[in-house]
Amino acid sequence: MVKRRGFPSEGEVVLVTVKNITPYSALCALNEYPGKEGMIHVSEVSGKWVRDIRKFVKQDKQYVAKVMRVDERKGHINLSLKRVPKKVKEKKIQDFKKEERAEKMLGVMGEKLKMNLEEVYEKIGYELQEIFGDMFIAFEYALENPDILKRRGIDEKYVKLMVEIAKENIQRHSAAKTCATNL
Repeated sequence: MVKRRGFPSEGEVVLVTVKNITPYSALCALNEYPGKEGMIHVSEVSGKWVRDIRKFVKQDKQYVAKVMRVDERKGHINLSLKRVPKKVKEKKIQDFKKEERAEKMLGVMGEKLKMNLEEVYEKIGYELQEIFGDMFIAFEYALENPDILKRRGIDEKYVKLMVEIAKENIQRHSAAKTCATNL
């Protein structure tokens, strides 16, 4: 599961899984933020009048939500489903799938460095997210222009490994996509 540090920022779009439903809210786990939970108030579920929240959200189902408010001190995160346009939902799901691919590549890095996934996240994964916004973009840079990674302060041993892994994984995917398009 793709992981991020800390709390999400207000206005961020996140992937959530509904864990519990009450008559007036849905309590959700934030998929990218381990251990963080948020709440969707019944008034933020739909633009329509909601008589029964259970007709709009289902337990254990994933949704794309917008972060409305964050109180780090109390650990409260308020979310909204109704404020996420359809195109934004689709883009979030697409971006999340790319990040899952990047996490698999990060896992391969971990194997080659003899580290588990958590260790490789701490050594390089979170840093890539902070510098580039997400890890997949960093792997694309490794493939297209690795000097960008070096200029941003990424250790050369990691850059070399990222280039090797990106060549094995990203080009193969692009070639398969090109073949499918030409059929």
